[in-house]
Amino acid sequence: MGRDIRTGNSGGFVFATLRGDVVSRASASWTTHLSYAVEEVENRSLKDFVHADDWPEVKRFFERRADTGEAQTEIWYRIRHKDGGWRHFVSTLVPSEQGIGKPATLLFVSRDVTEQKRLEDKIAQKQALLNTVPDVVPAIICARNREGRYLLVNKQGERFFGKPASSIIGKTTGEISINTEKVGEYLTYDREIFATGKPKYIPKEIFKNHAGEIRVFDVLMAPLVVNNEPAVLFMACENTDRHNMGQESREIRANPNRVGRLGRGGVLAMALAHEVTQPLTGILSNAQVAQLLLAQKEPDLTEIANIMADIVADNKRAGNVIKSFRTYLKREMPIREPIDVNGAILEIIDSLRSDSTLKGVTVSTELSANLPEIKADRVQIQQVVLNLVMNAEHAMAAQPPQQRQLTVKTVSDGVKAVIVSVRDTGHGIAQENLGRLFDAHFTTKAQGLGLGLTICRSIIEAHGGLIWAENNPDGGATFMFSLPGTGKNGPNVKGSASQQVALGGGGVP
Repeated sequence: MGRDIRTGNSGGFVFATLRGDVVSRASASWTTHLSYAVEEVENRSLKDFVHADDWPEVKRFFERRADTGEAQTEIWYRIRHKDGGWRHFVSTLVPSEQGIGKPATLLFVSRDVTEQKRLEDKIAQKQALLNTVPDVVPAIICARNREGRYLLVNKQGERFFGKPASSIIGKTTGEISINTEKVGEYLTYDREIFATGKPKYIPKEIFKNHAGEIRVFDVLMAPLVVNNEPAVLFMACENTDRHNMGQESREIRANPNRVGRLGRGGVLAMALAHEVTQPLTGILSNAQVAQLLLAQKEPDLTEIANIMADIVADNKRAGNVIKSFRTYLKREMPIREPIDVNGAILEIIDSLRSDSTLKGVTVSTELSANLPEIKADRVQIQQVVLNLVMNAEHAMAAQPPQQRQLTVKTVSDGVKAVIVSVRDTGHGIAQENLGRLFDAHFTTKAQGLGLGLTICRSIIEAHGGLIWAENNPDGGATFMFSLPGTGKNGPNVKGSASQQVALGGGGVP
C-alpha cells in the first residue's frame, strides 16, 4: 500500500480495516487524538469503539462499499474516547487497488467533527426555541412573501382564521381572509415595506375573526427573511378590551351623569342598600317614639298621628329611592325639572324629626328667601341632603347633647347657583382625610360602606354642580354643594328665614 499509515496524516486520521471490521493499521495521530496507544486499537474490531446505535449503519456502509468499490463516500458516526466520552467523526472510504469482491484493504480518511456537531446542535436548539416563540407570544404572527402568500402562521393566527396553519401556508390573503375590504390596503402596505425596508405601525385596526366577531388590534408590519426568502412580518396584538374601556372612559367624560350607572353590580347593590337604610332607619326611629308616646297614660294622639305620617313618608321615600336607582341605571340623563330646593330640604328635615330627637340633635335652618331657579331630580337632591344630615348627626354622637347643633343653610350666588351647606359641631375632619372623603369605599365609620359621599358626589356632579367639605374654625365641619341655576329667579320661601326644627334632648316638638 506504499507508506506505513501509522505515520500518515494527510490532513485527517487514517486507519485501515482488513477482512471485515478488524483494524489492521491505525495512524498515530488518530489513536493519539482518542488517547489510545496504537496497540490498543490494531487487531481489534472497530465495533469495540463505535457507538452501538451507529454500528449497524457503519457495518452496512463497509459491506456496500466493499462490494461496489465506490470511493469518496462519507459516513457520520460516534467513536468512543478512552475517557469514556464520545467524539463525532465523519469518514471517507477509499477502497484499495486489490480489486472489488476480494478481501481488500479499505482505507478511512477521517476527521473529528465533534465541535461542529456541538455547534450545529446548539443552533438547532436555538432554532427550535425560536420556532416555539411565535406560538407563545399573545399576538397573531404571520409572514407573507412578495406574492402575498403566507409562509408562516402561529397558533394565535390559527385561532383567528379558524383553520390550521397547514391550510393557510401557501395561500394568499385574498384566499383566506374574511376582511375582504382590507386585502388591497394590506397588499399595498406589503409592497411599501418591500420597497423601503421600513416597518409600519397601524394602531386600533378593526378586523373580523373567523366567527365574524369584531376585534381591535395594534398592528406592526416589518421586513423579515423566512427560509432565505424575503417576507413581511405581520404581528397583531389584540386590545379589544382596552379599546372598549377607553371608549367607556371617553363616554363617561363626555357624559358625567353616567358615572353612577357604570358601577359594578355589587357596588350598586351596596349603594342601594346604603340609601334604603336611611328611610328604614327613620321608620324605626319614628315607630320607637310612637311606642314611647303610646306608653304614656295620656298619649298625645296628634303627635302620634304626625309620627305615623312621617312613617308613611319614609316608606314612600324608600320606594322613591329604589325607583330613582332603577331609572338612574336605565336612562342617559335624569329627569330635570324646576324644584323648590328649600321645600325639598324641609321635607327631609321634617322626616328626620324623631331620629334627631332620639339622638339629642338640635337642627336649625337658615334658608334664603330668594334663590335662583334650578332644574334637578328632586329625589336625588334629597338623597344628598339626607346623607349629609345623617353623617353630621353621626359626627356629633360623642358630643354632650347640648352641644349637638346642626344647621342647614341655603344661599344664592346671584342667579348663577344655589349653595347648600350642612354644618355640625362634631369632632371635625382629620386633615389627612379631607382629600379622600368622596373616594369610593373610604369611611371613618366602623360599620360604614364608604359609599354615601361617593354617591353624593356622583349625583351633584351629574347635575353640573360641585361638592366639598371644610373644617369650621370653632369646631366641627361643614359640607357644601352647589347646583347651577337656570338664570331665572326661583320661588320665594314663605315664613321665617331661620327656624329651629328639633330641640336636643327634649320631647318631640
